[in-house]
Amino acid sequence: MSQSADAHFIEQFNSRAHHKYQAEGFLLRDCVSAAERIEGTKAYFPVFGKGEANKKRRGHDATPMNPDRSRPEASLETWEAFDYIYHQDLSRTNVNERENIAMIGAKALGRATDGEIVDMFHATASSAAATGSALTPHLDAEGRPGMVGGANVNFDLGAAMKMTTGLMEADVPADGEIYCAVPPLFWNILMTYKQFNSAEWVGADLSFTAKGKKKGKFWNDVNWFRAPASYFRQPGGGTSLDIIMWHKAAVGWANNETLKSWWDWENKKGAHSMRLESEGAAAGILQEGLVRGRFKALSDLTVSP
Repeated sequence: MSQSADAHFIEQFNSRAHHKYQAEGFLLRDCVSAAERIEGTKAYFPVFGKGEANKKRRGHDATPMNPDRSRPEASLETWEAFDYIYHQDLSRTNVNERENIAMIGAKALGRATDGEIVDMFHATASSAAATGSALTPHLDAEGRPGMVGGANVNFDLGAAMKMTTGLMEADVPADGEIYCAVPPLFWNILMTYKQFNSAEWVGADLSFTAKGKKKGKFWNDVNWFRAPASYFRQPGGGTSLDIIMWHKAAVGWANNETLKSWWDWENKKGAHSMRLESEGAAAGILQEGLVRGRFKALSDLTVSP
């Protein structure tokens, strides 16, 4: 006689896993753009550049604005989380343990997809030094925000403001959609500054934090939030650490299927095999919409009395 997992258990599991993936596992979901459309195994993201207006001259043809119109694409990939759940445990497992099973799988998939987005951040952001002058000293030779700091430079409030300045010089709009994830040490360094920590300086609208359940603050036109150490890259043997500040329109994520699950009875194992899958792709859209900061991984943390 074939065995099957209880339908009510599977329904509850799928519901909990999907909720955990959306609400807790996928940290960067609300911080990047969605795809315009998906065709087969490709996702497409629209780009609309700036146009220039021209004076009308009687008797002359109008001059086209010629804004950049492109459609970066990304190939969809699939991530999986697999495990066994023994048949006897379905009746013995209490609600909290079932919640944990759903949470582990969903968060694993969430971290995997977040990792793809983080990799795209680092592939898209410039690592060249700023070479600009006059009113745009923080831009590199390509007109993108140049890298701020250096492997032996401490992270501090001034460095954070230089990163913001680089985006502003690249004409990135300060429309509430600029984000910057920082590791726990850098977050605590920022918290030592009254400009960042005091209600006198920080905006009251923290909808980003409430929406994403992230520890964050909206300051200096940027949504700052704390992220796990695994979300950051460490060049140079681990003594330095890169952080990325980006506008939502600069990087995209396409979800063809957010989360699916399958259950099968495996007689030889005497257990149900459980598979969770999600499908998506990350894309770099606008290089000028990201700025890289490189700082000492163990930057100085000093608290004034």
